[in-house]
Amino acid sequence: MIAGIVIAILHVPQGISYAFLSQVHPVNGLYASFFAPLFYMFFATSKHMSVGSFAVIALMTGAASDDIMKKHYGTNFDNPLYADTKDNEINRVSVAAALTFTLGICQLLVGALRLNFIFSYFSDPLVGGFSAGAAIHVIISQFDGILDINSGHENGPRYLFGILIHHGSNISKANIYTVVLSLIIMIILIIGKEVISPFINKKCGRNIPIPYDLILIGIATYLSFQFNWTDKYKMPIVGEVPRGFPAPSLPLFQLILDSFQPAIAITVVTITLQISFTKMFAKQHGYKIDPGQEVYALGFTSFFSGFFPTYPTSPGISRTAVGIENGGQTQMAAVSTCTFLLAVILLIGPYFEYLPKCVLAAVILVAMRSTFGKFREIIFSESLFTS
Repeated sequence: MIAGIVIAILHVPQGISYAFLSQVHPVNGLYASFFAPLFYMFFATSKHMSVGSFAVIALMTGAASDDIMKKHYGTNFDNPLYADTKDNEINRVSVAAALTFTLGICQLLVGALRLNFIFSYFSDPLVGGFSAGAAIHVIISQFDGILDINSGHENGPRYLFGILIHHGSNISKANIYTVVLSLIIMIILIIGKEVISPFINKKCGRNIPIPYDLILIGIATYLSFQFNWTDKYKMPIVGEVPRGFPAPSLPLFQLILDSFQPAIAITVVTITLQISFTKMFAKQHGYKIDPGQEVYALGFTSFFSGFFPTYPTSPGISRTAVGIENGGQTQMAAVSTCTFLLAVILLIGPYFEYLPKCVLAAVILVAMRSTFGKFREIIFSESLFTS
């Protein structure tokens, strides 16, 4: 039970923050964090794996959402009239849900055709290189939120350079208040995670997860509401968060067709991560997993989640490791995880309305720091120096 609650505490800030990357509301991130472990535990052979929000997949979802919205609304797709209102069938949320549903179909096809063996041949440097490259995209994409400058949503080979050039030429228009708040959040998070937590863990002789992200998100939300940061300092906030729990609905057929191309790319990444991570944890703890069944588990998780306003999810190595540290031995830990998340959705979710978006950007930037270790792995990989 304790392991499940600890994992849920990690799910909350990750779901909220990565919803920002996926171009949907934070509450949709909470829905994704709730449904993914709920469905996964019924089909999994891994005793420990935690499925939920993942930065790289969220970034790919956001890019796919941009392309699909642009197809239906042209260059005006980011207009609030089209972005996420319930008055339009095709909006950010319906696109993310359709992509999740389509992803499930692709993953199930991989399982049915027994193609999962292909992903076992992907080398660690290949996966690490992809993760490191995606991390750069994630980091640069957060400059919009921190500087409060809209760089647009252009894609293509010059995408990253375009953002950097745009922000460099418009730096005088940056919101100093969002920049300062972001820096404060990042400094506190880094000190907490790199200094305070290691000290506490050393003294206690075990890993004690402290949810710095969640604590700071809560404090920032309260201060934003109490002191009216939106009007005083022009800080963009999350905005109205829907109350209650969503009813299931079938994704739009047109959006399912539009989603197949990006879903194939996400399928490759998610299955590669799933097989790699589940094998690693199974080996560490002396049991075996069925790679084919894990692909089915991931597929059914995405397929059923697609009936709700969620976005694509993926295995999370940090959540899984923390769950194991706190006594998680089976997928039954997901029961307490989902119970806790359900309470958060029903009771706390609406209060995130006043959360400054720059806080989410800061949380994401700090979360990406560990990915830079992939560069070291790639550079010093033995395969690079052998023929």
